[in-house]
Amino acid sequence: MDGHRAVLRNIRRVAEMRRAGATANPRLTVYFTTLRENVGELPEVLRLVHDLGADALAVQRMTFFDRGLAAEEQSLFGRLED
Repeated sequence: MDGHRAVLRNIRRVAEMRRAGATANPRLTVYFTTLRENVGELPEVLRLVHDLGADALAVQRMTFFDRGLAAEEQSLFGRLED
């Protein structure tokens, strides 16, 4: 969890620097990968992104294609067909 806090702290820091006019970049985009287990957290994530001062929230879905660590039951839409 310490890494999570550090990331949030650094996003806030960059957003504050931008608001103060110290820098116009980088553009801050938060990426959220939706799974069946976390899709209900999306409204909370959107509020967090807004509160952090990030520019955008990119929502992507986890796709399952029988490789890697992903499990089919995590996917919102099941198996990705070849």
